[in-house]
Amino acid sequence: MKKILSFIMCIVMVLTIAPLSGIVPLVSAETRTGKINNIQWTLDTETGVLELSGTGGTENYGTGGVESVIHGKDESPFYQNYRLQITTVKIGSGITSLGDYLFYRCSKISSITIPDTVKSIGEGAFGGCNSMDVYITDMSTLFISRSLNNFPTIKNLYLN
Repeated sequence: MKKILSFIMCIVMVLTIAPLSGIVPLVSAETRTGKINNIQWTLDTETGVLELSGTGGTENYGTGGVESVIHGKDESPFYQNYRLQITTVKIGSGITSLGDYLFYRCSKISSITIPDTVKSIGEGAFGGCNSMDVYITDMSTLFISRSLNNFPTIKNLYLN
């Protein structure tokens, strides 16, 4: 009887520990969504692809430090929760501006596509991002609103 109880206890312990050890996944990949003004964003947490669609521009954000407190700017919705998950950004053709610090410290972004409808890129929009490929449809996108400073580490620049 003791051997049977010991065996059952071992099975229960293994099944209890399995989810914590990665044998059985606790959370499956999900799609996260949100809204910034008239812009809908969707993040596929499995692939790391963030898509922005809609019309108009995003809000300006702060860095989360003293500047944010002084100027009353919140952190970007991507900074707190998703900055280490986003690998690719696809901006829809209705988007007209990307606000200050929108992708601040989203250090895993390796590729971003910017349509010619984007006429303004805010200060530090890509601050703290690592080397990335930038796909644009209009070279003037880079020369607006001090935009070259907002792409601190362009790896490759592609003109579509």
